[in-house]
Amino acid sequence: MEKRRQQKGHNTQKYREIHKVVKRKIREAKQRYQERGRKRQQGIIKDKDGNLIIDFPAKLNRWEEYIRELQYDARAERDNIDTTEMANKLRITSQEIEFAIINVRVNKTAGPDQIPVELIKLIEGDQIQILADLFNTIYRTGVIPEEWLRSTFVVLPKSVNARECNLDFEIIWAQERNCLLKCNDAKM
Repeated sequence: MEKRRQQKGHNTQKYREIHKVVKRKIREAKQRYQERGRKRQQGIIKDKDGNLIIDFPAKLNRWEEYIRELQYDARAERDNIDTTEMANKLRITSQEIEFAIINVRVNKTAGPDQIPVELIKLIEGDQIQILADLFNTIYRTGVIPEEWLRSTFVVLPKSVNARECNLDFEIIWAQERNCLLKCNDAKM
């Protein structure tokens, strides 16, 4: 590298030759390093007590336990409230659905239903009213399709030695199609 520095401003042909040799040696060294493999433990997390969890089923149980803790609702149970009157007053309008469709981002990966956003953006007119009727029926009856209740979690470590569920990992939470939730958010 010192020879390369000396030739930099003086002899451009010699500099290029030396530069190629240096780059080739760097590539070779990198390849040897990757072939040796970096030995590091991946995917090891700790349980609540700080013990390392190595086996896959135990890791899944720990992540499930952690997500349940995140989603835990500590509020007291409410008595059964008759929501039919409220559901009849609060209706999801076709304008709200149209607003949600217009404002959804494009060029995103399709969800588990494999329906791309670009296809959803083609919905218009009577089709929007059909969606409004469907969403209002779901809202009124309280029966949500099972597919809408499923979520996919992708866990990404923030650092190489990530161990704690709550500190060292980013959780990306992808729900199936949450258009109903977006329509309700637009009302508020």
